[in-house]
Amino acid sequence: MRASSPPASAADLIEQQNNQKRRPFRRGLMKQSSLDDSVGELDLTAAADEDEQPPTDMDEPPDLPQPPSPRPGTPINNNSTNKGLPWTPKVRQKDIDSFLDSTRVKFVGFQLQGDRTSLAGLPQPIHEGVKVLSK
Repeated sequence: MRASSPPASAADLIEQQNNQKRRPFRRGLMKQSSLDDSVGELDLTAAADEDEQPPTDMDEPPDLPQPPSPRPGTPINNNSTNKGLPWTPKVRQKDIDSFLDSTRVKFVGFQLQGDRTSLAGLPQPIHEGVKVLSK
């Protein structure tokens, strides 16, 4: 095997990238005739003057009043009936029992074997989950 240098460290890679960003923008070489040379020099000085000027307000879009997000003709849905799944889940009773047992152990600290109705001590999202699963 031939000798090679160790891989560059992260700091070296970042420094190398920063050095590349600091390099001025290079324009490609353009071929010009002798008549265009004087015009090209004028264009370059004009372009340099434009770079030195501070940005004007024309660079930024004017502040126009924005219409409200929902259009006035669009009805706003406040119904909570669309809050569920668009399909009916197929769940076995055994799945509901194992879900209740595991959540009771997690939140309450003990199991109630065979109890499918009491949800005391369980958080509200668990109540909603059991309601959806038992439909």
